[in-house]
Amino acid sequence: MKGAPKVTSEIEAHALLQNVNAYAFYLRVQRGGPTGSSSSSPKALQIIPEQMFGADEYYAWFYEGSQWTTYAGGILMVVIMLAGVMFPLWPPIMRQGVYYLSMGMLGLIGLFFAIAIVRLIFYIITIVVASPGIWIFPQLFADVGFVRPRCSY
Repeated sequence: MKGAPKVTSEIEAHALLQNVNAYAFYLRVQRGGPTGSSSSSPKALQIIPEQMFGADEYYAWFYEGSQWTTYAGGILMVVIMLAGVMFPLWPPIMRQGVYYLSMGMLGLIGLFFAIAIVRLIFYIITIVVASPGIWIFPQLFADVGFVRPRCSY
């Protein structure tokens, strides 16, 4: 670490950690009991208000990692909003492409509605003919994907 003094003894290490403690890079915590019913479940931590460094205490380090994805997402959101607001200034070929794309998406949504209506009609007919009825495409609107993950065991 740049600018950090060389630590050659345990006393210097305690002094350095006490000075760094003021910046809250790590916090002194008290361990509680397990959060679940099992003894191997994670232990509850409670932050102690008095933040003094001690060698035999428990400490937690809260690090959120690099924030470059947050900044990149914010910049991308601003660029997309500006591009949408400046739609009248787009070249005609781009506006036509967006029109065709939106008509394609509208057609896809219409296809989903048509399939939903057809499967409802088919279900009602099969309730009368073959009770309890047959659902075609039973997971069409379920919150599942069409690619199933493989089990690793």
